[in-house]
Amino acid sequence: MIEFESPQDSSPPAAVMRPLLDLIATSTSVAELAGGVCSLIQDRADVDAVGIRVRRADDFPYIESRGFAAEFVAAESRLCSVDKAGELICDSHGNPLLECMCGNVLCSRFDPKMPPFTPSGSFWTNATDGWQSRAAAIRGGGPLRGRCQSSGYQSVALIPLLVGRQIIGLLQCNDPRPGRFTAAGIAMLEETAVAAAAAIGFLDAQETLRTVYDELDQRVRDRTAMLMESSAQLKRTEQSLRRAERLASIGTLAAAIAHEINNPLGAISLYASVAMRSIDNPDRRAMLEDALSNIETQTLRCGGIVQSVLRFAREEELQRWRLDLGEIARGARDVVRKLANQRRVSVIIVPGDTPIELVANPLEMEQVFVNLITNAVQASAECGSVTVCLESDAESVRFTVEDNGHGMSKEQIDQVFDPFFSTRRKEGGIGLGLSVVYSIVDKHGGKIDVRSNMGEGTCVTVVLPRASQQSEGDGND
Repeated sequence: MIEFESPQDSSPPAAVMRPLLDLIATSTSVAELAGGVCSLIQDRADVDAVGIRVRRADDFPYIESRGFAAEFVAAESRLCSVDKAGELICDSHGNPLLECMCGNVLCSRFDPKMPPFTPSGSFWTNATDGWQSRAAAIRGGGPLRGRCQSSGYQSVALIPLLVGRQIIGLLQCNDPRPGRFTAAGIAMLEETAVAAAAAIGFLDAQETLRTVYDELDQRVRDRTAMLMESSAQLKRTEQSLRRAERLASIGTLAAAIAHEINNPLGAISLYASVAMRSIDNPDRRAMLEDALSNIETQTLRCGGIVQSVLRFAREEELQRWRLDLGEIARGARDVVRKLANQRRVSVIIVPGDTPIELVANPLEMEQVFVNLITNAVQASAECGSVTVCLESDAESVRFTVEDNGHGMSKEQIDQVFDPFFSTRRKEGGIGLGLSVVYSIVDKHGGKIDVRSNMGEGTCVTVVLPRASQQSEGDGND
């Protein structure tokens, strides 16, 4: 008879409950806990074989067992009924049909008034030879396999593992000896199953969450790796496109340089020819001086075209340091002074309330001012004016260059930063001034904006980060 042994001063279940509670407190996985429970019941209840089934998807395979033959566990681990094609057979409610008496207990298919079952839903017998005759107590059950009987087990107890009203598994105790169970012993097994089920349910939920977390973490890692690879591939593609664009632009640049330099080269050739023919002329001194002066002018123009192209094409960063924007603006005005005087255009600088400082390359900043003021002077009518306003706030420095010239159309504004676009093509403009300005401003982390209307002049606004947002002496943005 299976009657749990216990000390005289304790209730009968204490023989299992005390070590069970210790086992629950120390177990870190469902497999560890289930294996410990099987060993504990096998030892304390003196039963030959013990197994624990736990729900996994639609089935209830053994997760741990003690005493059962490996062939028995392999054959009985799966309870779901399948047809000849291997497809699941479902009951009238659409749920997979679980076979044998284990399936009946797990699905609560029984009449609790019948002797083989308890009010808690357990099934037990001390003689499997006669349980086929009790199959009438089963309502809509799957086929009985009879493997316990054919394996020589006479005493069988199937105890549901309940968490609340939900069955999460099954505790199975088998013994080849008949008459091993009593009602009191089954009641103790049911109490043991309640405690074990709560702990198994908790650990199973933890493991499920851990598995889900690990899967999500791996998905995030995989997705991150894919995104990083996509980003790297995108960068490689962008670099290839830039190289292709640069190769394409070389042809455009070469054609533009050839076009722009051909005119002064033609003039140099003409004046050189004049100089050669004037050698025998009585007035050769004056003719030579005039020819050489024009050759010098055209040579300087060629040099200016080349320098403008180099400034536009330069990619390397220049060193930056703290500078006074007002001082740069005044220096640029001095550079443009001769042109402004020739066109009788006044250049007015309106400084801020306090000195405006930023970290930048002084040569590039001077180039920005020189190009903008030069464009404004050339666009102004005779006796006109160009106003340069400097100001700053907590986050940025800002300056505007405004003229009262003939202005530009919207179509011209849309192309104003394109290389070799010029509204002064007839006057010799090569269209690189604002392209150079845009490149310099962009490298310094700034923005440039052009506002203009035909007949109302043009205003160019440049906004740059303040000195405190950049690193002095750093050649990078």
